[in-house]
Amino acid sequence: MPHLFYHIVCRGNRRDPLFKEVNDFRAFLHILEQLHEKIPFEIASYCFMTNGLRACHAPKIVEDW
Repeated sequence: MPHLFYHIVCRGNRRDPLFKEVNDFRAFLHILEQLHEKIPFEIASYCFMTNGLRACHAPKIVEDW
């Protein structure tokens, strides 16, 4: 739903690491950037941890959809 923020939580199984090195974080940000080009959204806050991530995001209204 537009104008509502969603709290996204992603964790590894048994708190195992999702990101093992700096390039893993960079790869995730690259994927997120590609997704943003296709589906516009706003990120209000985020926190990357080795064993997961948290983010608050809201979809943007696009008139062309």
